[in-house]
Amino acid sequence: MAESAEAVLSFSAGEDHVSHETRIPEGFARRVVNWDLDDTGVAHQRPSLDAFSGASDCHSVWRNPVTGETLAVYGERLSRLSGSTLLPVQTLLGQDVWLYDGRRVYYFARNGVTYFTNGVAHGTLRPDGFVHTWGVPNPVTPVRDTSQGIVRYLTYEDTNGQESGAVRFDAGVPPQRVGLVPRLFWSDGETTKYRLNGTGRELRTQSLVQFPPGRFLEEIGGRLATVRGSKVYYTSPLNYGLIDPRYNFIDAGSQITAMITVEDGTYVSTKHELLFYSGTDVDELRRESVLGKGILPGAVCRVPVTALSPEVRTNEGQRYAVAALTEDGIALLMNRGNVIAPTGGRLKLPPNTEVRMDLVERDGYYQVVAVPTQPISAASMAAIDSPVEPIEV
Repeated sequence: MAESAEAVLSFSAGEDHVSHETRIPEGFARRVVNWDLDDTGVAHQRPSLDAFSGASDCHSVWRNPVTGETLAVYGERLSRLSGSTLLPVQTLLGQDVWLYDGRRVYYFARNGVTYFTNGVAHGTLRPDGFVHTWGVPNPVTPVRDTSQGIVRYLTYEDTNGQESGAVRFDAGVPPQRVGLVPRLFWSDGETTKYRLNGTGRELRTQSLVQFPPGRFLEEIGGRLATVRGSKVYYTSPLNYGLIDPRYNFIDAGSQITAMITVEDGTYVSTKHELLFYSGTDVDELRRESVLGKGILPGAVCRVPVTALSPEVRTNEGQRYAVAALTEDGIALLMNRGNVIAPTGGRLKLPPNTEVRMDLVERDGYYQVVAVPTQPISAASMAAIDSPVEPIEV
């Protein structure tokens, strides 16, 4: 679907068109990222994030929409907000979780488990309050003994019963891994199925591997998806720990700069164009180019539709839209691949600029704030207010 005509977007209640980074109050996180409003898209006033010390060394702040728990990366360690203090989250072994290089962390919560990734490292924060591995890593190198008539596969299980991907292991003793239980399966000689000795349990993880770290986290039809390079990788159905690397991916053709879902599809951006994959069944997605320019790296966040001006609420029943930042300014991404073009000339940014972008609630208004991660010019360091209406609370 081609982009729609430009909409004249206005600010309300005397909001200033020129907004600077200093609009984020001193003492608050200087890089507010991935702030989740509500998984249902219901627009209501969210509690403001309490100020806490050392915020200049803090990023990737996120509030769990169900439990209200707030996580952030502080001093390169994954931390939990307790009162006005950020305390490191630890593993079962009492180790802090270090997330280096200042990379943005993406979060996803489901059934009491919080999944997180920064593209290099990932893990899960479980109801016991500790961080666990995401899926089960399987470091064993297959050993093939051609004299053996039986074909065996090895997996590992953790204390939660999560199983790793299977590897060929026809001979020798599997190496022990702390906290993991090795499981050996082999063919019954009559079918292609593999069964655990003495149980009849079938191997379900053949050809599957541990879900990789990536950028962005979205759910598509019961599968969790992330981005690595030009590909969107997604998990097995309702199993967020495993993927089939042979088939479980979508190739966008070039480096992906953003991925975010709406109610009836998924937006995937490269540096040169914005794609819309309509549908929620990954086996039946339909690809369409909807904008002839890409979204700046990381520059997306969800906005309640009730916070938008009435003239841009194009889809009845839609609960939230996506605010995206291109080099020409804000664009609104709606259901059905409908893109409301940015108002031209508001701001010009280099196409490779990377930003930290999020939605900030302030005095009954929602404000989209986008701050470049590297200094490029005085003009480019300005944040951008979104054209939203006040929300009655």
